[in-house]
Amino acid sequence: MPRPRQRRRHTQPQSHAASPSAVLAARHAPLPRVSTLLLARERGALDRAAATHVGTLHREDVRTVLEDFHAGRSTAVIVSERWLHGSPDALATLIRRASDARVVAVTDRREANVHGRPSARQRSAQARSRNTAIVVRFADVSTAHGWRSIVERLSVRHFDEPPPHELVTATLRVLGDVSAGCVRFVTALFEPTVADGAQVARELGLDPEALARRCERAGIPSPKRYVDEARLIRAAYRGEDPVARVDDIARAIGCPTRQSFNRMVRRLTGSTANEFRHRNAGSARLDRFLEVMILPHQHALQQFDPYARARRDKRHVSR
Repeated sequence: MPRPRQRRRHTQPQSHAASPSAVLAARHAPLPRVSTLLLARERGALDRAAATHVGTLHREDVRTVLEDFHAGRSTAVIVSERWLHGSPDALATLIRRASDARVVAVTDRREANVHGRPSARQRSAQARSRNTAIVVRFADVSTAHGWRSIVERLSVRHFDEPPPHELVTATLRVLGDVSAGCVRFVTALFEPTVADGAQVARELGLDPEALARRCERAGIPSPKRYVDEARLIRAAYRGEDPVARVDDIARAIGCPTRQSFNRMVRRLTGSTANEFRHRNAGSARLDRFLEVMILPHQHALQQFDPYARARRDKRHVSR
């Protein structure tokens, strides 16, 4: 009688030196770069404040700034109101064409309206950006502190969500020896396009009900529960960006509206979306996922193969 073939297993090297989230946090982050549309004296003030925190790409026109965005050379632009005097339509063009960028328009207090009210240009820019992924901020740079506050805001690197494969690796490092099918299951959980259990099944090429039954028989949480927790990790990382709006976070994890994201967060955590982002760092949420969703089910997941029943059924039919 021939011996049954053993499943090929994926072995992840164990490391106890640091938690998976600490490993992710320690990854090298390049110096953030911003494009600028400033007058000569303003460039000097910004460069002195930027020092080693932010790289500056001083530009002469909007077209070059847009090329920086689209080529990935920068993710923000600093534009001064004084520079805009010579190009009154430049700010509107940036908002219309610089998708998913951050725009910081700097002004001098002496140019502000009476009682510190926003100028007509500021009100127009904020209105134009309201229904886009662009974040527009205005900052007073009449003092050196104003320039430093802009640099501090733009030098924050927390909003860099770890790539899916890094989250998968962190999970597999805790799991240890698992089947190739389980590796595919974990990988599907962190796919940016996956938002529910049915989409996990489609990623694996399986029927959603069949996958749910196999998870239940294996004694592990449902695919939907795993996906929900994985999305919360991504939302927590996104929420660390101090200028990201709740709408931006919702879109990033596949929620069609702010309201649907708020309902999801309230259902899973009991808090509002704003409360969630202020109470949860990405690394802490990843640690919680590993402690609650992975470690208690480690043995079951090591034995889990979402394709096992399908293979047995296929062999039975072939007989």
